[in-house]
Amino acid sequence: MALGVISGSGLYDFDLLAGSVREEVSTPYGEALIYRATVDGEDICFLPRHGKQHSVLPHMINYRANICALKQAGVNEIMAFCCVGSLTRDLPPGSLVMLDQFIDFTYGREHTFAAPGLVAHTDMTHPYCPRLSKRALELGREAGLKIAEGGVYVCTQGPRFETPAEIKAFALLGGTVVGMTGVPEAQLAREAGICYASLAMIANFAAGMQEAISGEEVNIFVNANKENIELLLRQLIEKGLGQRDCGCAASMIKACQLWK
Repeated sequence: MALGVISGSGLYDFDLLAGSVREEVSTPYGEALIYRATVDGEDICFLPRHGKQHSVLPHMINYRANICALKQAGVNEIMAFCCVGSLTRDLPPGSLVMLDQFIDFTYGREHTFAAPGLVAHTDMTHPYCPRLSKRALELGREAGLKIAEGGVYVCTQGPRFETPAEIKAFALLGGTVVGMTGVPEAQLAREAGICYASLAMIANFAAGMQEAISGEEVNIFVNANKENIELLLRQLIEKGLGQRDCGCAASMIKACQLWK
């Protein structure tokens, strides 16, 4: 068993994964690049979803290849990190939020491993693994991190940022943060039978809630939280593995045949 770590904007490497080995993985859905490391005897597979040079746009990420590559590498749990905008004043820039629901506004992405002849309907009542999310939340708080829970992630197509009118609509729908990469990543992990949790780092208030968003501003808050993310990862590696008692692996009906 291995822990998968997927990171977003600004998180392209971690000190505790220094010395990781670059590995190109061939999958039925294309090539994927992961970085393998062994930390305290645990196998870790790190995957920066935009590439280490941030060269892949959100709508062009090969999500199926990424999740398939992690599955082929023996990953059974994924801790994902994403950089988001806040839809509420209660979550200012710099906040950390453990996600538990998403609303999908993307289009044209390959959202499923299911295909003709392999019909499957995946239950997404809990789109993020409740057991792994709770474990990460507890370990983060034990380490002194202030993490909010119950985040509703609104996923937009990108690469443009949203309009103020869209942000108002998303908030009315119950969204709390907005990003561009959380879907179909979470859905595909569920289809692959991998426990998946996601921690959102808030880098800015969304459009209409502050002045125009700048890349420099985003980087400031991502860099400020990098040490906290490393701390949470260290806690998960030391205390969080080998405790699978949830139904994520059994939730996919027929598509699990893909992995035999």
